[in-house]
Amino acid sequence: MKRCFHYKTYLLGFSLLFLFNFSLPLFSFAQPANNLCANAVLLTSGPTCVNTAGTLVAATYTAIPTIGCGVATRNDVWYKFVAQTPNPTITLSSTPANPQIQLFSGTCAALTSLACGTTSLTASGLTVGTTYLIRVYTSPNAAGTFNICITDPAPANDLCANAIALTSGPTCVNTAGTLVSATYTAIPSIGCGVASRNDVWYTFVAQSPNPTITLSSAPANPRVQLFSGSCGALTSLACGNTSLTASGLIINTTYYVRVYTDPNATGTFNICITDPAPANDACASAITLTSGISCVNTAGSLYASNLTAGVPGACGNASSADVWYKFTAQTAYPTITLSNIGASFNTAGTRIQLLSGACGAWASLACVSTTA
Repeated sequence: MKRCFHYKTYLLGFSLLFLFNFSLPLFSFAQPANNLCANAVLLTSGPTCVNTAGTLVAATYTAIPTIGCGVATRNDVWYKFVAQTPNPTITLSSTPANPQIQLFSGTCAALTSLACGTTSLTASGLTVGTTYLIRVYTSPNAAGTFNICITDPAPANDLCANAIALTSGPTCVNTAGTLVSATYTAIPSIGCGVASRNDVWYTFVAQSPNPTITLSSAPANPRVQLFSGSCGALTSLACGNTSLTASGLIINTTYYVRVYTDPNATGTFNICITDPAPANDACASAITLTSGISCVNTAGSLYASNLTAGVPGACGNASSADVWYKFTAQTAYPTITLSNIGASFNTAGTRIQLLSGACGAWASLACVSTTA
């Protein structure tokens, strides 16, 4: 009986020891899911702070060839976001002691340190639509939890008075824009049948009577609206969706462009303004001028014009683009005058060439700078 009793005691002691050893892993902590740069958690910025919970408990240090910020090895976790504005603010709250934020461009394999902060960091000059990386740590190392959010300020061109200047041309050259955190600009007569919609503003100087304004990579239901006048006295001229082709604009006059969505949606977009070739780009489409005893100006443009081949005579740069006019002589010695030449042109290099004959069978009569 004694031997049996001892045997049972031995088995009981073995079982307790086994259970105790099996329970030890329950007291350890796993590394955060975003412990490595490659596993950075995606954050979404917006007009208000929407916190994402994070932790540095059991985090380890990510070795970076050029760490920046004067910080040696510190345990860290990683986040990433797509810039909606050039200057978002990254905010940490409810953090352990001595929190640090570091902003990077590039990829995990080729990081470039852009800025450093403590509980808050406001970036500058970010490229809208580009992905950036955020490193969160403490110095010295401290474990604990925190909240992180990214907020976007109202766009620089949220108001008509701060409209961004665009330059039109023969091809589409995109300018990146955003409606993130935009607000509505109250306009007495808004036009386009649209009530209050958050908007941003652009301005341009017309180089042709009928430029095309194009939105691309835009959020849902984009709208573009064209105005004449000034911010205090706007007149709606036309409305479009992803594209709007104007008509009858006055060359060298400033116009305003409003971009919004209907209904309101946030997001980024691209905008460009293109000028078609002038109506009188070819000799066959020459515009008729009427001479008289006083100068009655006709507006013209060389924007997006093309070179006409085969024109005789050396008149300035042989490869220069041109536009065409025609008239019926009323006297033997009429005067042709160019004026109000745009600042983008080389006035000294501007030429008038007078030709006789039919298109393609010209005879060059004269070539001068601004008066013939």
